[in-house]
Amino acid sequence: SDTNWSDFSVAADGASTLALKTNGTLWGTGVNTYGQLGNGTNINLGVFTQIGNSTNWSSVAAGKFVTLALDNQNKLYSWGSSLYGSLNKGEFSFNTNIRQIGTSQDWDKVYAGINHSGGIKTDGTLWTWGRNQFGQLGNGTTLNNPTPARLGSDADWKMISLSYFHSLGLKSNGTLWSWGSNNSGQLGDGSTTNSSVPIQIGTNTDWKIISSGYNSSYAIKNNGTLWAWGLNSFGQHGNGNNTNSNIPTQIGTATDWVAISVGDYHVLALKSNGTLWSWGLNDIGQLG
Repeated sequence: SDTNWSDFSVAADGASTLALKTNGTLWGTGVNTYGQLGNGTNINLGVFTQIGNSTNWSSVAAGKFVTLALDNQNKLYSWGSSLYGSLNKGEFSFNTNIRQIGTSQDWDKVYAGINHSGGIKTDGTLWTWGRNQFGQLGNGTTLNNPTPARLGSDADWKMISLSYFHSLGLKSNGTLWSWGSNNSGQLGDGSTTNSSVPIQIGTNTDWKIISSGYNSSYAIKNNGTLWAWGLNSFGQHGNGNNTNSNIPTQIGTATDWVAISVGDYHVLALKSNGTLWSWGLNDIGQLG
């Protein structure tokens, strides 16, 4: 019956949920096998339970094994699994308690993938860490990295989206970028060749929102059109077939899409009139 929830983040596999209240408290429920609920245990929870006693939380990002959060002083915290360094602790381990990462107070946004993580600082620089076997950290290597490293010299990153083995990035000038695994064409560059550095997708400067799933990618343009590329084995491109695409392909002709959220093999999207749409895999009723 609470009416003071302000934001939430659902883990990539939908098994745990982290949420913020308007009073700055952080709450969690669901699977806690790797300590991703940050309560000092590995015990799963069936109801929302407050995490710690801080009232200074400002945002939270839930991955499958790791949780990242920012407080209102732009400090970064993490908890959960760090087998590939995705906790940004400078080590490969597990942590069931909340721990501050470094001493920086200039984090603006954080993103949790499956085994890799990223963050954008207030100066627009992009930092990544964690698993990197397909180049999904974008640093030009395929070596795992347990500490945050700045990606390139650009300082105009607006948002990123991290999936299993690839990453999407959007810059403030409206250009779209991708890096990592590309076996299904999820990088959108017309090939199926992996890239360990960000590559621009086309020349368009009118991209607005991005979201990534398992080997698939999605984006909304400023004109409200919706686009998809990569894996399409379960119809997750919403175009009536199951054919993969290695370049962005428009979904339908609608021009009123305003938000999108992608699971492994299914998609939810919102239109400007408030209607909610879904498509893709529905083996356990995830299309609602």
